[in-house]
Amino acid sequence: MARRDYLPGEQEALLIGILLGTAAGVRTDERYDAASQLEDFPSDQVVAALAGVAGDPAQPDDTLVDLCAESLAGIWIHRGAVDHHLLARLGPRGRREAERTVAHRAPELLAR
Repeated sequence: MARRDYLPGEQEALLIGILLGTAAGVRTDERYDAASQLEDFPSDQVVAALAGVAGDPAQPDDTLVDLCAESLAGIWIHRGAVDHHLLARLGPRGRREAERTVAHRAPELLAR
């Protein structure tokens, strides 16, 4: 299969759609993959989508919350700063996972 070239922003928009389950027939494992892959796209739109899932108190899928929180933490690490305001808005599970990821990969960022 030939590799597809994406326009700027197109790949992250597709992954956000998969994460949020807006496309018809999106499987759970595809949502998990999208949550993990979005760490590679540190845009504000991606942060908002990941935080929306990780901070949704009605989100029943703990694995999806964990993956979104991990990717969110990865973006903060890439940016060199934790968004403490956003971290505080995550649900308890998402907050724990994001803090755990930052503590493991870049503990100095938690103090900033």
